[in-house]
Amino acid sequence: MPAPGAEGGPRTFVEFREFPPHGGVPPGQCSSARAQEPSPAHLECTEKWVDRVHGPGRQISRQKSTGGGPIVVESPHEAAVRVLTPPCWAWLSRYSRADLRGDVLAGLTVSVVLVPQAVAYALLADLPPVNGLYTSLVPLLVYAATGTSRHMSVGPFALMSIITRVLAHDVIGLDAPVERRVDTAAAIAIAAGTVQLAMGALGLGLGAAFLSDTSVAGFTTASALIIAGSQLQHLLGVPMPSGNLARKLGAAARVVLAGEANGYAAAVTLASLGFMLGIRTLGRRCCPRVPLFEQLLAVVVFTAGALALGLPVPRVGDDGEVPSGLPAPRVPSLGANTLEQNLALLQAGLTAGLTSFLLSTSIARTFALIHGYAIDANGELLALGLSNVAGGFFGAYPLSGSLSRSALCSSVGGRTPLHGAVQAAVVGGVLLGCTALFAPLPYGVLAAIIFVALSSLLDFALPALLWQTSRSDFWLWAIAFGGTVLFGVQPGLALSVGSSLCLLVARQSRPACEVLGRLPGTELFRDVRRYPAALCTPGLLVFRFHAPLHFANAEFFCAQLRELLRRRASRACATRALVLDCSAMTEIDFSANSALRGLLEELRAQNVALLLAATGQALTDRLRAFGTLGGPLLSDEQLYTSVGAAVLVAAGRPAAEADGASPTATHGRDALCARTLEEARDGGRRASGGDDSPAPVSYTHLTLPTKRIV
Repeated sequence: MPAPGAEGGPRTFVEFREFPPHGGVPPGQCSSARAQEPSPAHLECTEKWVDRVHGPGRQISRQKSTGGGPIVVESPHEAAVRVLTPPCWAWLSRYSRADLRGDVLAGLTVSVVLVPQAVAYALLADLPPVNGLYTSLVPLLVYAATGTSRHMSVGPFALMSIITRVLAHDVIGLDAPVERRVDTAAAIAIAAGTVQLAMGALGLGLGAAFLSDTSVAGFTTASALIIAGSQLQHLLGVPMPSGNLARKLGAAARVVLAGEANGYAAAVTLASLGFMLGIRTLGRRCCPRVPLFEQLLAVVVFTAGALALGLPVPRVGDDGEVPSGLPAPRVPSLGANTLEQNLALLQAGLTAGLTSFLLSTSIARTFALIHGYAIDANGELLALGLSNVAGGFFGAYPLSGSLSRSALCSSVGGRTPLHGAVQAAVVGGVLLGCTALFAPLPYGVLAAIIFVALSSLLDFALPALLWQTSRSDFWLWAIAFGGTVLFGVQPGLALSVGSSLCLLVARQSRPACEVLGRLPGTELFRDVRRYPAALCTPGLLVFRFHAPLHFANAEFFCAQLRELLRRRASRACATRALVLDCSAMTEIDFSANSALRGLLEELRAQNVALLLAATGQALTDRLRAFGTLGGPLLSDEQLYTSVGAAVLVAAGRPAAEADGASPTATHGRDALCARTLEEARDGGRRASGGDDSPAPVSYTHLTLPTKRIV
């Protein structure tokens, strides 16, 4: 009987079943006589054999990918059309009467919630109530024409309001007059919009992916607590000192203990809060799909009640008449700002722009996933930037998406961004004829509206879940939460971004790596620490590195392999062949290539054969361009299409050099040596395994067709 792998004998390489590329030959057929020529079995699993039979393939450049779909090559004409076509044309071109009915209903419904929220959030931003309505007018019209999210409701938002307040205080101080605060908030909106436009033009929309969702959750939860602390003065009816959350809580406790609180203001706030929560709970039980407008009802009921009873509580009209009419465009007057104030304004614009984009993109992606459409991150940056810049010239402060209003829009049937234009029309009507009705509105009712809105931002169940599932994500949440509570909004945001980037760098510089063994009866290779029954061939080390090889992790990669080889040699388990699974090693840079060349020199000095398995085309192209592949250190015959093929060939090397030892002998102590990766990391802790491990199945039992890989 011919030897395995010899011409005419049974073939001993691993079977592959792959779909042919476009235009390729279906399995079972051959495109040429050359493809039918018999060749040594192991050569048919090498990249060199693929190049010989099918050619080296075309050289392609890096191209843009559309959301994880196929590679798309965009022509210059298509790119020009995409840039010049306004985003609203995508839905206006197929707009229907059903869309109009849904958008009008959604716009009117959300407006009932938007108007009281806009007044309350302006109070939170330390601005007159009318500026909250201005933020709900022009920016909504601009976003309706430029936004890519069909269900997100933009405008004033609690978190952006408190951030605007903090940033404005950093620029002009705490005791600035109202007119200066209004102009500064509008200038911050313009600066934030400019930052967003620049980021969108540079294609930095994907930068949102560098901030972890857990960091955003920790930052949002802490900010909600800061917002709640800022409303203690309206709950107690007395002025409160500025400062962090701990200082405000201490001041509130002293006011209560000294009996200086306004009991009427506290009663109105708590009663309106209980009223709204009660209606919301009742509505969820009895009619979950019907909005009950508890915020508008609370405004009407408790404003009328406070007037009827003549309660001595602070009201919106105490600070002057609420102006009526639409805002006129004007450039915010900043006066003679110092260089320090101008730098603070630029920093405020950067902080507000980044926060607005992160919050809005998170909300937009949530509803895009629910309704099955895609958003463009760069398009959202441009839309938010235009909305902020346009709004800043009409008295608005920085805006973002609102989760509660977006959820309401989605639930009542909103279909396109036109619902935002309907909301703007309602707000315009309120500005033209209804602003005088806000004068008797108690501040306590607005504080209660803010407290209710904060319920959607507070999430203390998430850290408990993260502690059980992912400790690294838990610490991201804890850093963002603790930094924001202790140091404020701006330092908290910086800590959130910094901790996310640090974790990303740590994971890239110290990625997971595994020693692999074959599962009995299969051709699957798995981590020997997870699968103790995985089989290893004597003298053969199979290693997988779960990351592209670059300057940040190249030394870690080489150090792990050196330590593994050293420990195996110290246990008399000398390694004769190393199979490197490159399935996750999609790229290599110049620094990593230099480190790899040094490792190849060491392996050659130690007489250890190296075989690369599952190498992608990008990796082989880089290695060839650097001169490593095709040179004296690494040849094309050392590249194999799969781990199984490389192991099959490598298993013959120790068999030929180990005095006739069978390549199918039990792995015994070699399996123990193969499981030393964990010891290399933990400093010598012994791994499980031993001589009683099951014997590996012979690779030579595989019999495949002789003509081609199928």
